Amino acid sequence: MLVVRQQPVLKAGLIKGWFYPPDELEKVAKALNSPDQETSHATSIFLDHEDGASTYVGELKNFTYSEDDGIVRADLYILDDEFADKIKKQIELTGECKFGISAHLLFIPDGNVARDLIVKNFSIVLTPASGEELMLSLIHISEPTRPLYISYAVFCLK
Repeated sequence: MLVVRQQPVLKAGLIKGWFYPPDELEKVAKALNSPDQETSHATSIFLDHEDGASTYVGELKNFTYSEDDGIVRADLYILDDEFADKIKKQIELTGECKFGISAHLLFIPDGNVARDLIVKNFSIVLTPASGEELMLSLIHISEPTRPLYISYAVFCLK
């Protein structure tokens, strides 16, 4: 097992045309710290594969929200020993390990503002973008039964 403390997982602000309000992210952090039946899988971390499959590799715990920088952080617990060993080896060889956390979100659009955010789960990204491209992609797909969108947001960890 590998534990990485208080890593960024969500950030407030305007990203690829959608505004993620600080108050919404603060609510998300609180909800993820007290999961109920609806959010019990939201803290899971998956490694996505090119063929579309996903492998469960761990959990996020101890979510915090900082008003100073508008960032939600969490402790990352990588439970998959093989994956943890790969990250440890990269740190040994290069002195650092760069990866990102991608949140799978549902939200109700209010103009260009994302409201009533719900986290479905997270993915770990081994080659994330950085700087201006902090968000690798933003995909929104209308669901037929409700006015929610699905959004993939990637935050770089250094």
